[in-house]
Amino acid sequence: MFVLSSDDTHSRFVHAAIAANKHILLEKPACLTVREIDDLLALMPDYDKTLFVGYMRRYAPAYLAARDELPAFADITHVRIFDLISEGRHFLKKSQNVLYPNDIDRPCWRMAPRSATR
Repeated sequence: MFVLSSDDTHSRFVHAAIAANKHILLEKPACLTVREIDDLLALMPDYDKTLFVGYMRRYAPAYLAARDELPAFADITHVRIFDLISEGRHFLKKSQNVLYPNDIDRPCWRMAPRSATR
């Protein structure tokens, strides 16, 4: 089963797939909270199928190069990451005045002065 839905549904859909005894390809992130992932991990000992979380950049050359430059795992005490590629709800809530081309009525474009459209 592929779980490629919005992030807030992952835990629920993975629970259903495990109950149906299906192999699962889960798009990242696996869950949104530690509690959700702990609940899923508790189901794993009796689950004899494969659950794979698809982190598409895990083997990308840029990721591997960055990983090689990091200190030893024990030396890392804090990490903060913002994924600006996503249009997820969390990112959009933190953005202000997000305007997409389809938000502007095309007839309004024609009314704009010519110099304003260049």
